[in-house]
Amino acid sequence: MSLLKKEIIKKLDEYIKINYIPELRFECCVPEPEVVEDLCDEKCEELYEKKPKRNGMFAKLCAPMEASAKMSADSSPRKLDDVLDEIGMTFSQSLFKHIENKGLTNAEVYKKAGIDRKLFSKIQCNPDYKPNKKTAIALALALELNKDETKDLIARAGYAFSPSSVSDIIIQFFIENGIYDIYAVNEALYEHNEPVLI
Repeated sequence: MSLLKKEIIKKLDEYIKINYIPELRFECCVPEPEVVEDLCDEKCEELYEKKPKRNGMFAKLCAPMEASAKMSADSSPRKLDDVLDEIGMTFSQSLFKHIENKGLTNAEVYKKAGIDRKLFSKIQCNPDYKPNKKTAIALALALELNKDETKDLIARAGYAFSPSSVSDIIIQFFIENGIYDIYAVNEALYEHNEPVLI
């Protein structure tokens, strides 16, 4: 039997439809910001006139503020004191702080993340080591971090979630729904023709 139930797949597909924003590039040289804004609005309406309307308005796909606000919404954000304490922490330092706070062993984390012990040792021994994005996300899933914590951890390795990436949206869906099974995430990625994490 499939790891992903039909209801989860249906919810995931709806989540992708709502949150996916195709990457748009406008190559023009217009001196006045108002003109650029008008062109952007016109182009969005032209390209996405069939896009379902939300709250009676077009989802303006080239409005970065709206996309940014939507992607940063999280039900349990970190506390200001925690954020201030973590300023300047590297990916490795943040990772091991999370491991300690969760009361997990290193072996539990790297096994659950599906990463090699040697790679995990490299992260541990070199505080400035930055893993690839897939590894960073796999470790966040293994630690069962919420969306805000995950975004913070992967940012310390130099990455961010993109509303123009189906794989990023799939991963966020699983995190928001408290499903941290990497094999289930990989199955969903595979079903949507996206590269798997491990």
